[in-house]
Amino acid sequence: MNEPKIYYAEEYCQDMLELSDLHMLWKVDLEKYSEHEYYLACNEALTKLAKHYHTLIGCCGRSGRHVCMPDTVANRRNYRHIVAAVEREQNRIIKQFS
Repeated sequence: MNEPKIYYAEEYCQDMLELSDLHMLWKVDLEKYSEHEYYLACNEALTKLAKHYHTLIGCCGRSGRHVCMPDTVANRRNYRHIVAAVEREQNRIIKQFS
């Protein structure tokens, strides 16, 4: 397995484990759907993942495209599983808003 990616999150003033840096907004049609609905779906997915994995998972960066979590031993152990779960949620949201 590859080493986890590290992203410095200015929002948290620390290095975080980066789960994704996908440009989701490039893949959704916000002309057809409201931006509010899209961001609501993203926040619900983040909340669901954070609850399931018992860790903070949030969007960082200027455009919020860096999905990150704290760099802890438990999160490093579950890293590949959480990356896969984030990818599944992103694909679901992209499909929903395309």
